Amino acid sequence: MGIQNLDIQLNGGQSVFYPGQMVQGNVNLQVESDTKVREIRLRFRGYADVHWTEQKSRGSGKHRRTYTKHYRNHETYFDNIIKLLVPGPGEGELIMKPGPYTYPFGIKLPDQCATSFEGSIGRVRYYAQAIVDRPWAFDNEHFHPFTVIQLLDLNRCNEATHTASNQGSKTLCCLCCESGPITGSLHLNRLGYVPGEKIMVQGEVVNHSRRAMKNHQINLLMNVNYHATQKTRTVQTEVAELRKLEIQPGETDHWNGEGLVVPPLPASGLPGCRIISIDYTVELQVVPTGIAFDLSVPIGVVIGSIPLLSVVQQNGIPMNKPVPQPSAPPSVNPSAPPPSYSDIYHDDPAYPPPPQALMPANIPPPSYGRSALGAMSGGYSEGNEVDDENEQVASNAVQPSNQPSNQPWAPVYPFYDWNRPDENFTVKEKEQKKK
Repeated sequence: MGIQNLDIQLNGGQSVFYPGQMVQGNVNLQVESDTKVREIRLRFRGYADVHWTEQKSRGSGKHRRTYTKHYRNHETYFDNIIKLLVPGPGEGELIMKPGPYTYPFGIKLPDQCATSFEGSIGRVRYYAQAIVDRPWAFDNEHFHPFTVIQLLDLNRCNEATHTASNQGSKTLCCLCCESGPITGSLHLNRLGYVPGEKIMVQGEVVNHSRRAMKNHQINLLMNVNYHATQKTRTVQTEVAELRKLEIQPGETDHWNGEGLVVPPLPASGLPGCRIISIDYTVELQVVPTGIAFDLSVPIGVVIGSIPLLSVVQQNGIPMNKPVPQPSAPPSVNPSAPPPSYSDIYHDDPAYPPPPQALMPANIPPPSYGRSALGAMSGGYSEGNEVDDENEQVASNAVQPSNQPSNQPWAPVYPFYDWNRPDENFTVKEKEQKKK
């Protein structure tokens, strides 16, 4: 029987923290029979990790061979061990009698650590790991991940209040003859937004070609740059979308202030991390029928975690007050169902507001939203890998674990509930760009 019900409970069930805060709680376990133990320890770890592989080849002819090339990078924010139970002096082990045990703990997060993030080939992750070290037996382990957020204040970003416009055109070929161009224009009245806000878009698509446009849409694109020691790889993900239907030859269609809701996302740049960076783009995309490249008209935007004071004043309502969901314009054709609104956490003690010292005056606190990228799988245990020269190397990548507690997990991000989520939430990972 031995150890049963090993668990970590954070005070108040807290799941989100900010740099410099205390993480406090208890390690609880139930012992069913006399059990030998070397020690019980608690590991606190915060790190960023990047790892992907690519197939390469070398040689030629019959000497040509294929191998797997690993690209990696890693940085550690903290890695602390707290000894909760140890044998007496000169003793190598102790015997735990049956019964419940509780071990309180507390640790202060560093003043500088990156925002939590879970991506396809990289992550910023924080967790507590309780370990019951047993002689001549498998250790008992329990992992408890939590979110850490480093705030990005849009009031400190000069470009957040700037307007921006862009336009583009593309000429299609039709039966070996050029037809007239398709043109698109896009305008934003500011560049800074927080999750929960609507990006109000203005735009126009003119179809002077002899071919119908299959559809045209406004996308919010998340561009994640994973920086390995020898290479950078960019993964682009479509995280929100508004779509309109086809435009016939010679016709024009407009975007007249439709709102693209920003889903729960990490702030631009991924504050505090040096090996993963994030930027966002609002894109007008025109999709022709038949074989042709799309027309893309992009504008870069900044996603923050503290909204512009001027926008708060303009709304004139508490951010956490439920607002009736506006009906979508008739011309908007959602491409995916909306997410569950239960993924937005209101007034939940597990998701406390940021410390007042970090929030500007007159800015109401946010709710929290589960990452629009969803839960990512992947374990917490570390192992070794074989590099392309078939030599054993120390790996910084986190490998899958067989622990029962190793379930897919998603961080949460500040979310300002001016508008309930509507139909434009959709997440679609696009073809990866490499450079």
